[in-house]
Amino acid sequence: MQHDEAPDPSQVRSTVEFVRQLRLLKVWAGDPSYDELRRRTGLARSTLFDGLSLKRARLPSLDLVRRFVTACGCDADELVRWEAAWRRLRSPAASEDPRQQPRAPAHPAEPHGPAPRQLPAEAGGFVGRVEELARLDAVTGPDGPRSLVVISGVAGVGKTALAVRWARQAADHFADGQLYVDLRGHALASTMTAAQALSLLLAALGVPESQLPVSQDALAGRYRSVTAGRRLLVVLDNAATAAQVRPLLPGGQDCAVVVTSRSALSGLAAREGAAHLRLGVLDEAESHWLLREAVGSDRVAAEPAAAEDLARLCGRLPLALRIAAAQIAERADRSIAAYASELTAGDRLAGLAADGDDETAVRAAFDLSYGTLRADARLLFRRLGLAPGPSIGADAAAVLAGIAPEDASRLLGVLSDVHLVEAAGSGEHRMHDLVRLYARQRAQRDDSPLAATEAVSRLLQWYAASARAAGELVAPTVSHLPMPDPPAGVPSTRFADRDDALEWLERQRGNLMAAVEHAARRELWPMVLRLADGIRGFLHHRGYRADWLAAVHRGLDAARRAADEAGEAAMHMSAGLAHWSAGDPQHAVEHYDRCLELQRKLGNRVGEAGTLGNLALAYHSLGRAEEAISYHRESLAASRRIGDRDREADALNNFGFLCCELARLDEAAESLEAARRLYRELGRPEREAGAEVNLGLVRHEQGRLADALRHQRRAMDLANRTGRGVLAEIMVNLAATYRDLGRYEQAVRYARRALTAAGESGDKVVEATALNACGGLLRLRGEPEQAAPHHDRALTLATQMGNPREEAEALLGLAESGVLAGAGAGAVRHAERAVEIARAAPAMLLGRALVSLSRACLDAGEPGVAAARAAEAVEECRRRGQRLTQARALLALGRAQAAAGEREAARRSWSEGVEAAPGEAPEAQTLRELLSGAE
Repeated sequence: MQHDEAPDPSQVRSTVEFVRQLRLLKVWAGDPSYDELRRRTGLARSTLFDGLSLKRARLPSLDLVRRFVTACGCDADELVRWEAAWRRLRSPAASEDPRQQPRAPAHPAEPHGPAPRQLPAEAGGFVGRVEELARLDAVTGPDGPRSLVVISGVAGVGKTALAVRWARQAADHFADGQLYVDLRGHALASTMTAAQALSLLLAALGVPESQLPVSQDALAGRYRSVTAGRRLLVVLDNAATAAQVRPLLPGGQDCAVVVTSRSALSGLAAREGAAHLRLGVLDEAESHWLLREAVGSDRVAAEPAAAEDLARLCGRLPLALRIAAAQIAERADRSIAAYASELTAGDRLAGLAADGDDETAVRAAFDLSYGTLRADARLLFRRLGLAPGPSIGADAAAVLAGIAPEDASRLLGVLSDVHLVEAAGSGEHRMHDLVRLYARQRAQRDDSPLAATEAVSRLLQWYAASARAAGELVAPTVSHLPMPDPPAGVPSTRFADRDDALEWLERQRGNLMAAVEHAARRELWPMVLRLADGIRGFLHHRGYRADWLAAVHRGLDAARRAADEAGEAAMHMSAGLAHWSAGDPQHAVEHYDRCLELQRKLGNRVGEAGTLGNLALAYHSLGRAEEAISYHRESLAASRRIGDRDREADALNNFGFLCCELARLDEAAESLEAARRLYRELGRPEREAGAEVNLGLVRHEQGRLADALRHQRRAMDLANRTGRGVLAEIMVNLAATYRDLGRYEQAVRYARRALTAAGESGDKVVEATALNACGGLLRLRGEPEQAAPHHDRALTLATQMGNPREEAEALLGLAESGVLAGAGAGAVRHAERAVEIARAAPAMLLGRALVSLSRACLDAGEPGVAAARAAEAVEECRRRGQRLTQARALLALGRAQAAAGEREAARRSWSEGVEAAPGEAPEAQTLRELLSGAE
């Protein structure tokens, strides 16, 4: 039973208040269960529960809010109110009026979101280091002379603890955020590459991973651009070499970088002017301080000599001291002196060790901690040393040790209590590098090589099978290679739903990539291929291009070495898609060509059809239209031969879109109508939405504006119902249609919403389109000075992406703005450049570009040139069936003829224009008025 009035979010001022209003709305709606809400919204229970949690740091997604509010019975007006509140909290300066969009800066604007706060929690037991902290303040603080410092020292000396302590103290001086990356320079697992680190840093700075470039140089350039002008603190932990660090240095002069490493990285001092701080072991006072903190002041005061002996035996190394202290603290009946005696007796290497042998001191502490464990905990500890990857959870640990997951979870807790593992969040645990090395050495000494090999093999099998199962839920359209069933002793992983699978893949991403590298180092080629095949769909879906390319190239090498042609074809297909999505169609074509050759050799007609379709898209991106059309036709024929209706529908949709781009509008409409019907028969609403979008574009170009509006509205309805699709693109198209219908208020609303949605999704193509749409609407309002910055920004984005269509659109916007502002010469240059681009591709723009050039030439006092360009536009649009642009061309031609004194010719042009123009378009009324005046 609902109350009289639904909760109103219009006055909320924070995320917590917003979520609280959502929870009240649930009560208002009769407090439906999460299972019922899952049924109504189509969202997983876990997604809904997380979205309504009062512990959230950020707003729930707008998609979740829309679905939840609708499921609670709110009407359209109430939904608008909730959307407005969400947008206000997300971007307080947002405005419905494109005039209030910020003026484009001179340089490319970079993403700005919440300042990153990535510093890890401080390690327990940090003591002293007063002089070192003061030196870091002097060298790298806000008034220091250096922006880069390297902290070096032996393993376990506390380099990371010092860096994090200082960074947290200095954080307020770096208002734009603090970044942290563990480079794993000395880990037994694979070292992080600079490209992988750059991807993580850029993602933390708000750059969507789907928009990241592929090459390391391009990533480094983008990173420097994003960090320029910001005041950031960057902590690069556990670096191996100076070469690993250099690409990660930010571009801002006000940024500071703290690097930790076991070596001095002297190359950074020579080339980058880095300061160097060598961190030694604790002094006597600091060692006592640490023991007092960990064991208790009373116990240390009661045994000062024993405490000194213990510090000496531990080499005054913080890691060894903390482990020893943990052993003493957990047993009140054990004296410090007794533990020190055990430490000496238990370390058989102590008598042979040189003074200051820190590793021996640590090993002795490890020996005693290990010696207190029961046999089952010892076994798990040894197995953990063999695992690839930075972390491990209970399920994976259970497979590795051959025990039940609940036993693994309990034993991980035991190991955590004695500081041999530490919690890493989300149920994962990790080891310090030295602890992992000790565990591996113990495994080599205490276990047979066969037992160790079988344990790692089980883990790799489990990772491969689990990744495959999760990947099939996250990216169900990806075709995978055949996979054998896991061997006995390797359980199958079951996921509740797609969200559960996606969460697992996100959590295990680093471990899965490490598993690929581990298998490759050991030349386990079938396993490399299985792992790469299992994760490629997820990596594609999430846009993790650096990892995606790394995995498929490893898989490609493995397939070749294993002489697995089916595997090689699958990896070529995925590598081609990765390069194409990264804006590198030339390399995509190379991979697709080899894939097509292999698919035909293998007689794989399904794979052949898919590869032909991908080749068509790649050639389209290269601007080679005829080859693209040829491959689309081959793909369509191949899909029909094998009876694959899904693939046939995709081929029809892609072919129709390409024909639209080439202004072959009748062909486009026929193909898209067939695709739409087939998608509907197959029950593919999210793909049907894409066909509706493309049909709307075709009808718009044909001047059938009412039909265009109907198609775009249908696409919007489908996309909203499925929670997937191209909402931002649809809103741009709706803005353009309403604009050409003369309904400017609605056009402004959709253009602004498209710009916001594109920013949220990171879709730079749609962002450029939306910026051009906003600029065009401001121009129609007679505000060219406000319009030009939008087109400038769109031009910058289009040039960066290598997108000729949006580049030409932006140039046309600048040309039209120049005409209105009286900047004739500049307008002509912009329009000429747009015509040059449109003559190459895409053809759909050529008529519009010629019309714009005609207007600019007329404004510049050249009516003869203006008439020639307008006449060319008329013929181009008549040939292609672009009625609305044809009417605009005839309008421009008549004006040029009238300016040259050719009144009768102008009247004929305007009369023809009246017949060409859609009756609902504003141009129709303008033409009628001009014709009436001419008579």
